[in-house]
Amino acid sequence: MARIQLTLSANAGGALQLGSHRLLIDALHNRKVSGFSTLDENLEKCVLSHDNFVFPELICVTHEHADHYSKALVQAALDRWPDAKCLIPQQIHLSDEDVELTFFPLTHDGEQFKNVPHFGILIVWQGKNILVPGDCPVADDALLQAVSGKQIDLAILNFPWLTLKKGRACLENRLKPKNCVFWHLPYAEDDVNGYRRSAELALNQYAGAAKLLCDPLQTIELDI
Repeated sequence: MARIQLTLSANAGGALQLGSHRLLIDALHNRKVSGFSTLDENLEKCVLSHDNFVFPELICVTHEHADHYSKALVQAALDRWPDAKCLIPQQIHLSDEDVELTFFPLTHDGEQFKNVPHFGILIVWQGKNILVPGDCPVADDALLQAVSGKQIDLAILNFPWLTLKKGRACLENRLKPKNCVFWHLPYAEDDVNGYRRSAELALNQYAGAAKLLCDPLQTIELDI
């Protein structure tokens, strides 16, 4: 078993702790998008000083949409932690000691976003596979092909993978991750569409091991 820790900043971003390795994934953004959450001034200060976020080894970005990435905040983080490496969307393979990252291109969900450069991430740590597919379509064939033959020990997924029947079916019958964490949910005060309640109800219908990550600085620890 390998213990991981995932702490939410906002939306579909947070700090992933893998042993001594700390990765920030889509964690730094501050432009408000209707129906979702971002870092306001107070939460930004909390994130940048929180024990689970400070001194990251890597700052990773799946794509440059405003609800996932702020150029100014990422640059401020790099100024604050000059030893951190920043990986903006690109096709890349990075191996550093016992952590290996592979970025692979995926189409962003939504016809209007199909030309947006967008990448999923497969992280291998201590022989465990951690999948972060970003904003790709639910049950995406390209994603399934990219990880074909691999046992996914943890999938960190947007909540429609849980709330849509085709998402749950894909997880249970095709992707078959050992553990799931679902995010990209708004904070309670921003939940104008009732996404949180839908996710809570759908969690009871999902047969696998799963948790919701949806509150500021919420931390989940898992043995994978």
